[in-house]
Amino acid sequence: MAKNNHLDWIRSLECSECGKPRPSEPHHLSGQFNMSGVGKKSPDWATMPLCNKCHRAFHEADRRKWKDKEDRMEDQRYWLLSTLIQAIEEGVLVAGDIKGPIW
Repeated sequence: MAKNNHLDWIRSLECSECGKPRPSEPHHLSGQFNMSGVGKKSPDWATMPLCNKCHRAFHEADRRKWKDKEDRMEDQRYWLLSTLIQAIEEGVLVAGDIKGPIW
């Protein structure tokens, strides 16, 4: 699937955290599996849908929502796995679409 089509699909999903209906913002996996860092962003296939409020809270590390960094990292792994399963089941992603670092 073309890069922009995948991100458009992500935007069409409900928020992985709170379940708010679309539109969602694509959240790129961060801080894990050496897929992100200074000047580096994880590939588009490693995105998950978050509403604006949850996306902001994640990046601001809102202590009311996420108690510590490990909670945020665990949430991301769950969101990504759920999103990838849905993408494969719906035919949005196929093995050839996944390029770049894989853990």
